[in-house]
Amino acid sequence: MAKVRDTTILEPNRERSEVFGPDLIKDAEQRDQDDEKSYADVRRRDLTFKVDDFVYLKVSPMRGIRRFNMKGKLAPRYIGPFKIVERKGEVAYKLELPPNLSGIHNVFHVSQLKKCLRVPKNKHHRKVRMCGRI
Repeated sequence: MAKVRDTTILEPNRERSEVFGPDLIKDAEQRDQDDEKSYADVRRRDLTFKVDDFVYLKVSPMRGIRRFNMKGKLAPRYIGPFKIVERKGEVAYKLELPPNLSGIHNVFHVSQLKKCLRVPKNKHHRKVRMCGRI
């Protein structure tokens, strides 16, 4: 036999807080917020890099723009690797960019970086050709 919940029918002129009480509503909202935070924290990971590490830089996709002589799915998602020169604050890093990327600001948020697992043997940057906007 199914259990029937005890529900209160609200009158049109009465506020919800008058029926359930402000403390009950605050507790329910806090419980919902805690649940959402616990679900989000499972997927969240803290990324930290050290100075002199090498990272890849995420290239934001723009529809119809040719990047690096390639269009669509074959266009690179990350470029690099680039060396980290300095840490700026908690979540930003300054990168050593090659001269042909001098038009781009060299401080990036940690979400735009990906760790380079294979450190390049030569410390010189390969020439990155720019075709369109990044």
